[in-house]
Amino acid sequence: MGEFEKELKSFCNQPTGPYLRPFAPNPRWRTASVFIIGANPATPLREQFDDYDQYWTGLTQAPCIFWQRYRAAHGDGTSKTTGNVKELEKELSGINCLITNVSWLPAKKFDREVRGMLFASSEMLKRLIASCPAKVLFFQGCRARTFARNAYGVVLDCCAPPQKQNNRVDGMLLLAYHHFSGMGLPKGARFQPGKDIPAFAERIRRALAK
Repeated sequence: MGEFEKELKSFCNQPTGPYLRPFAPNPRWRTASVFIIGANPATPLREQFDDYDQYWTGLTQAPCIFWQRYRAAHGDGTSKTTGNVKELEKELSGINCLITNVSWLPAKKFDREVRGMLFASSEMLKRLIASCPAKVLFFQGCRARTFARNAYGVVLDCCAPPQKQNNRVDGMLLLAYHHFSGMGLPKGARFQPGKDIPAFAERIRRALAK
């Protein structure tokens, strides 16, 4: 385990409450080329695991351990946000995508506690991105776009079509879209994930091919 992973693992082990979730389970997280970034995870997890080491193993080595316990806590329902993230992942089949958020504290809403963890999580997220060979950062929702502005000094237009988005920072292409739940759309904006997600996937594939 490298020094950054040791620090990341320690950071996510909160003494009380749910464990922080830096990303969705991915044994290849260190080599992710695409980051899909939202607001915060929704399902708190702690007691479902025997201990923190088992939780971390589920995130970074054996996703089956994580998902078995996640389903027990979450049930079989899939939110609109999760469904659209999965659609983008499916469109990007064969590409190593890391699903993450700007705040790593799991909660049903972006409440005061989640906001309280926002600065520390955002700093760690920026370091996580820098530690990986990231080529594309995809931001969904206003919280994620605010992170892009604060971390990289870029104001992203979530209403611009994918082919018109060309913001690059440190060799990475930064793309933005509405929140995958469909909430918080700017006035006059249209939410068409069935059309837009394949278009973003094509834009990402072209960026990675360069």
